[in-house]
Amino acid sequence: MIFCPNASPLRLVDKVAKVWLLNGEEAWVLIHVEVQAQYDSAFTERMYTYNYRLFDRHQKRVISLAVLADEEPNWRPDSYNYQLGGFRVSYC
Repeated sequence: MIFCPNASPLRLVDKVAKVWLLNGEEAWVLIHVEVQAQYDSAFTERMYTYNYRLFDRHQKRVISLAVLADEEPNWRPDSYNYQLGGFRVSYC
């Protein structure tokens, strides 16, 4: 579960698993099983939020996965970006 006491609403994640890659390296995988069946302008921001909250809580690198089940071939969200004060955040 991802929880931030100052955030609203409460955000839940289906599963968080610690796995080992083929090279023996430990990795944390956020399996965010959200069937996204329609366009959602906040989708990439939400995925970014889940990812950074897990990193903040566990101080481990995170791989975030989602399932897109919509029928719109032109809507394939692939990144979340913003810039402020000379700094840039990019989540791809």
